[in-house]
Amino acid sequence: MKQRLSRAVTLAVMAWVTFAAFVSAASSASAGPLARPVVLAVSATPRFLPPAGGTVAVTGRVEHAASCQLKLLSRQSFPVVYSHNPTTACRGGTFSAHITIGRNPTSVQRSIAFGLTARNGTSSFAGRFYVVLGAAFPARVLKVFAIPATLPAGGGALEVKGSVQHATSCQLQLLSHQSFPVVYSHNPTNSCQGGNYSAHMVIGANPSRMSRTVAFALVARNQSSAFTGRFYVNLAARTPPTTTTTTNAPLRINTSSLPEGSVGVSYYFPLRASGGVAPYSWLGGLLTGLPPGLRLTSEGVVTGTPTQAGDFEVTVTVVDSQGHQNTASMTIGIGAGATTTTTTTTTVPPTTTTTLPATTTTTLPATTTTTTSAASGVVQETSNNWSGYAVTGGPFTAVSGTFTVPSITTAASCDEHVSEWVGIDGFNATAQQADTSLIQAGIDESETSPFTGQCTPGYFYWWPWWEVLPAPEQVPTNWTGANVNAGDQITVTIEQVSGSTWGIWVRDDTGGGGFSQETPFNGPESSAEWIVEAGTDSGLCGSGVGSGVCPLAPFTNSNDGQPGVTFNGLGLTGSLSSWYEITMVQNGVQVSTPSAYFTNTSTGVTGFSVSYTGDEQAGNMPADQQVIPRVRHLRSVIYSMSG
Repeated sequence: MKQRLSRAVTLAVMAWVTFAAFVSAASSASAGPLARPVVLAVSATPRFLPPAGGTVAVTGRVEHAASCQLKLLSRQSFPVVYSHNPTTACRGGTFSAHITIGRNPTSVQRSIAFGLTARNGTSSFAGRFYVVLGAAFPARVLKVFAIPATLPAGGGALEVKGSVQHATSCQLQLLSHQSFPVVYSHNPTNSCQGGNYSAHMVIGANPSRMSRTVAFALVARNQSSAFTGRFYVNLAARTPPTTTTTTNAPLRINTSSLPEGSVGVSYYFPLRASGGVAPYSWLGGLLTGLPPGLRLTSEGVVTGTPTQAGDFEVTVTVVDSQGHQNTASMTIGIGAGATTTTTTTTTVPPTTTTTLPATTTTTLPATTTTTTSAASGVVQETSNNWSGYAVTGGPFTAVSGTFTVPSITTAASCDEHVSEWVGIDGFNATAQQADTSLIQAGIDESETSPFTGQCTPGYFYWWPWWEVLPAPEQVPTNWTGANVNAGDQITVTIEQVSGSTWGIWVRDDTGGGGFSQETPFNGPESSAEWIVEAGTDSGLCGSGVGSGVCPLAPFTNSNDGQPGVTFNGLGLTGSLSSWYEITMVQNGVQVSTPSAYFTNTSTGVTGFSVSYTGDEQAGNMPADQQVIPRVRHLRSVIYSMSG
C-alpha cells in the first residue's frame, strides 16, 4: 500500500516540474533577449580649454541604455568635477552633463580622456572623448629698471619698477657681493599679478675709492615657471679727503679681459675704470672691434646679442670729465652656441643680400660725383594704408632694410596705430596692394596693449611681428634679449632658404634683441617693399577710412627735428624694374609722406625717410564716425611699454 502511494506522489511531482518548465520556457520565448546598449556619439564642447581651465558641456547619443555614467580615464594633478553622475536620464536616447576642469599647473599641454558608459542589465558599452587643457603661460619679466640708476658715493634710496606677464609672485635678488648694506622695502610680493611691479630699496655708502656696479634680478614666478630680468645700479666711488696737494691718479681701465659669450645669447658686461676725474664716458663705434651684434654704451657696458662666433681683439677708450683718455685692448671669445634640430628657426646668414644697384640700366639714379643722389624716374602712387617705397621686377629672393622705431605722439587715440615693415610681394603696379601673397616682418606701435586689448591713454606699446598672407599676424615666441623701444634701430632680412622655405630675421641693433623664423611661402616674388602702414581690421575700422583701414597714429622721431621713420641699408636680391613712391592719404588728408630716396655713392647705401604730415589735433577720422578700439587676440606677446 505504502509503495503504491509513494509511486503516485513521485509521478505527480514529475508532472508538475515538467509543466513549470514548459511555462517558463514559453514565457522566456515570448519576452526575447535584452538589446545590447550602444554609445552612438559623445563629445565635449569646447574641446579646448585655456590654461586656467573651465567648464565643458558633454553631450551624447545612446541606444538601449537604462543608465549612463561618466568616467575619468586620465590621471592628473588638477581637479575634475561632474555636474551629475551617474544618471538614468539617457533612457530617451540622449545624454548631457557638465564637467568643470581646474587650472593646468604645468607648462605642458594636457589631453584628458573621459569615457561614457551605457548600461542595460548586465551589458555595457563605453565611448571615449577628450578635452585638451592648454599649457600654463610661462612667467616673463618684460622690463625692470631702477630710478635713479646712479647713486652718489654716500648711497641713498631708489625705486624699482618693472612690467611682468603671467606672474603670480615676484622677488628681488641681489646678485653682487659687496661690503655695504642693501635693504628692500618688501620682498617677495604677489602684487605683481596685475602686470606691474614696484619696490623701494636703500643702498648704503660705498666704502671704496672705486665706483661699484651693483647687480640685481627681478624673478617672476608662477606655478610652472620662473623668469629672471636683470638691472644694475651704479654707486659712485668714495672721494678721498681733499688737500692742497691732492693729485688725481692717472686715468686707467681696470678691466683686462671680457667674459666669453655665445651666438644668439644676450650679453651684458660693464667695464671698469679708475683715476682721472669722474664721471667717465666710453667711446664706442666700429673701431672697438667688438663681435657683430655687440656694442659699447657711453656708460661702459658691452651689451647686445652676438651673431658671429670667433675670437675678437677689442679696443676701448675711456674719457674723464677733464678730457683725459686711456685706451686698452682685450680679447673676447664668442662660442657657436647650442646646436638645434628644429626646422622652424635658423641663424641669420652673415652676407645674404646685396645692395640695390645704382646703374643707368634701371630707374635707380646713375652714379655721380656727389655724395648723395636723389631719386629720378620714380612712379608716384597713393594709398590709404601704405607709405614708403616699393619696387617691381623680380623674381626677388631676398630683401632687407634697417629702420628707426618712431614714437607715437600724445595726440594718438585708442583706435590708431602705426607699423613699419620690410616685405616681398603684396604690391601690384597696375592695382595697388591687389596681390594676396605677401611675406613681411616689422614692428607695431599702439596705445592699445597687444596682450590685454586695453587702451591706456599716455602709455604706448611696441612689439615685433611677422606675417605670411592670408594667415594673420604672428608675434614671435622665440624673441631673445631686450625689448623693443622707440628710437631703436631694427634690421629686417627676409630670404628664400630653399624652394618654398623662407627665413625671416629681425634684429634690434640698439637693444640687442631679436628672433628668426622659417616659414613656407609661395608668392610670385614680383615686388619688394619698405613701408610705414596703418592697421587694417574690417570688423573694427570699416567705417573709419574705408576698406577696413584704421586711422594712422601720429608719430615722430625720439630725436627732435628728425623724420619719424628713417629707412637705411635697403638690400635686394633680384632684377629691379621700377621704383614706386607711395604717399598715404586718408579721408582726403595726406597723413604720411616719404622723402625722395637717395643712394650714397661712396658706400652704396640706399635709404629714405617717412614723416607724419596729418593733423595731430583733428586726427584722421571724421567726427561723426565712432570706431571701436582695435583689440588683438594673441597667444604670446613680447612688447615694451612707455608712459
